[in-house]
Amino acid sequence: MNNFLRLLSLSEQDMHRFVVVSGQKEGGINSIYDPELACESFQIFIHNRLPFRTVFSQDFPTFPEARAAAAQVFGKGDWEMLTWDFKTNRPCEEGGKECGSGECDTCKSIKAEGGAAGCSTEKGAGSCGCA
Repeated sequence: MNNFLRLLSLSEQDMHRFVVVSGQKEGGINSIYDPELACESFQIFIHNRLPFRTVFSQDFPTFPEARAAAAQVFGKGDWEMLTWDFKTNRPCEEGGKECGSGECDTCKSIKAEGGAAGCSTEKGAGSCGCA
Protein backbone atom coordinates (compact mmCIF):
# COMPACT_ATOMS: atom_id res chain seq x y z
CA MET A 1 0.00 0.00 0.00
CA ASN A 2 1.33 3.45 -0.86
CA ASN A 3 1.20 5.70 2.20
CA PHE A 4 3.83 8.17 1.05
CA LEU A 5 1.51 11.19 0.62
CA ARG A 6 -0.57 10.32 3.70
CA LEU A 7 2.60 10.31 5.82
CA LEU A 8 3.90 13.56 4.31
CA SER A 9 0.61 15.28 5.16
CA LEU A 10 0.65 14.01 8.76
CA SER A 11 0.59 16.75 11.40
CA GLU A 12 2.71 16.67 14.54
CA GLN A 13 -0.49 16.49 16.61
CA ASP A 14 -1.56 13.31 14.81
CA MET A 15 1.74 11.40 14.95
CA HIS A 16 0.55 9.31 17.92
CA ARG A 17 -2.74 8.44 16.24
CA PHE A 18 -1.41 6.02 13.66
CA VAL A 19 0.64 2.87 13.42
CA VAL A 20 2.05 1.14 10.35
CA VAL A 21 1.96 -2.64 10.23
CA SER A 22 3.61 -5.21 7.99
CA GLY A 23 3.31 -8.82 9.11
CA GLN A 24 4.74 -9.03 12.65
CA LYS A 25 6.42 -5.61 12.31
CA GLU A 26 4.94 -2.41 13.67
CA GLY A 27 6.30 1.12 13.26
CA GLY A 28 5.64 4.80 13.67
CA ILE A 29 6.94 8.12 14.97
CA ASN A 30 7.59 8.91 18.64
CA SER A 31 8.48 12.15 20.33
CA ILE A 32 11.37 12.05 22.79
CA TYR A 33 11.97 14.67 25.46
CA ASP A 34 15.47 15.17 26.90
CA PRO A 35 15.13 16.87 30.31
CA GLU A 36 18.85 17.62 30.53
CA LEU A 37 18.85 19.57 27.27
CA ALA A 38 15.21 20.65 27.67
CA CYS A 39 14.47 19.80 24.06
CA GLU A 40 12.30 17.43 22.09
CA SER A 41 13.40 15.19 19.23
CA PHE A 42 11.56 12.64 17.12
CA GLN A 43 12.20 8.98 16.40
CA ILE A 44 10.95 6.69 13.68
CA PHE A 45 10.90 3.07 14.78
CA ILE A 46 10.16 -0.46 13.71
CA HIS A 47 9.74 -3.30 16.17
CA ASN A 48 8.66 -6.91 16.02
CA ARG A 49 5.48 -7.52 17.93
CA LEU A 50 6.21 -11.09 18.97
CA PRO A 51 8.65 -11.47 20.55
CA PHE A 52 8.88 -7.74 21.15
CA ARG A 53 12.23 -6.36 20.01
CA THR A 54 13.39 -3.22 18.24
CA VAL A 55 14.41 -3.79 14.62
CA PHE A 56 15.19 -0.18 13.65
CA SER A 57 15.11 3.30 15.13
CA GLN A 58 16.50 6.64 14.02
CA ASP A 59 16.32 10.01 15.77
CA PHE A 60 15.67 13.38 14.12
CA PRO A 61 15.87 16.90 15.58
CA THR A 62 12.58 18.07 14.02
CA PHE A 63 9.21 16.55 13.24
CA PRO A 64 9.35 17.47 9.51
CA GLU A 65 12.62 15.52 9.17
CA ALA A 66 11.17 12.50 10.99
CA ARG A 67 7.98 12.69 8.91
CA ALA A 68 9.96 12.79 5.64
CA ALA A 69 12.05 9.78 6.73
CA ALA A 70 8.92 7.90 7.82
CA ALA A 71 7.35 8.56 4.41
CA GLN A 72 10.43 7.03 2.77
CA VAL A 73 10.47 3.98 5.06
CA PHE A 74 6.73 3.30 5.42
CA GLY A 75 5.40 4.98 2.27
CA LYS A 76 6.04 2.07 -0.03
CA GLY A 77 6.05 -1.68 0.14
CA ASP A 78 3.52 -3.69 2.09
CA TRP A 79 3.15 -1.35 5.09
CA GLU A 80 -0.47 -0.78 6.09
CA MET A 81 -1.23 2.53 7.82
CA LEU A 82 -3.84 2.14 10.57
CA THR A 83 -5.47 4.61 12.91
CA TRP A 84 -4.66 3.80 16.53
CA ASP A 85 -7.80 3.26 18.56
CA PHE A 86 -7.19 4.51 22.10
CA LYS A 87 -10.60 3.24 23.26
CA THR A 88 -9.87 -0.40 22.49
CA ASN A 89 -8.65 -2.42 25.45
CA ARG A 90 -5.78 -4.71 24.56
CA PRO A 91 -6.24 -8.29 25.78
CA CYS A 92 -3.45 -8.02 28.37
CA GLU A 93 -4.98 -4.86 29.84
CA GLU A 94 -8.20 -6.57 30.86
CA GLY A 95 -8.57 -6.78 34.61
CA GLY A 96 -5.61 -4.44 35.18
CA LYS A 97 -3.02 -7.01 34.15
CA GLU A 98 0.29 -5.84 32.70
CA CYS A 99 0.77 -6.51 29.01
CA GLY A 100 3.08 -9.43 28.45
CA SER A 101 2.74 -10.61 32.05
CA GLY A 102 1.43 -13.99 30.95
CA GLU A 103 -1.61 -13.44 33.17
CA CYS A 104 -4.26 -12.49 30.64
CA ASP A 105 -6.40 -15.16 28.95
CA THR A 106 -4.73 -14.51 25.58
CA CYS A 107 -1.22 -15.12 26.94
CA LYS A 108 -2.36 -18.16 28.93
CA SER A 109 -4.00 -19.80 25.91
CA ILE A 110 -0.99 -19.15 23.66
CA LYS A 111 1.38 -20.48 26.32
CA ALA A 112 -0.83 -23.55 26.89
CA GLU A 113 -0.69 -24.30 23.15
CA GLY A 114 3.11 -24.21 23.34
CA GLY A 115 3.49 -20.96 21.41
CA ALA A 116 5.05 -17.55 21.76
CA ALA A 117 8.08 -17.31 23.99
CA GLY A 118 7.31 -13.59 24.32
CA CYS A 119 4.08 -14.35 26.17
CA SER A 120 5.56 -15.13 29.54
CA THR A 121 6.52 -13.46 32.77
CA GLU A 122 10.10 -13.02 31.52
CA LYS A 123 9.69 -10.05 29.18
CA GLY A 124 6.75 -7.88 28.21
CA ALA A 125 5.18 -8.38 24.81
CA GLY A 126 4.75 -4.70 23.92
CA SER A 127 1.26 -3.67 22.87
CA CYS A 128 0.02 -7.20 23.36
CA GLY A 129 2.03 -8.83 20.65
CA CYS A 130 0.46 -12.01 21.98
CA ALA A 131 -2.90 -11.17 20.46
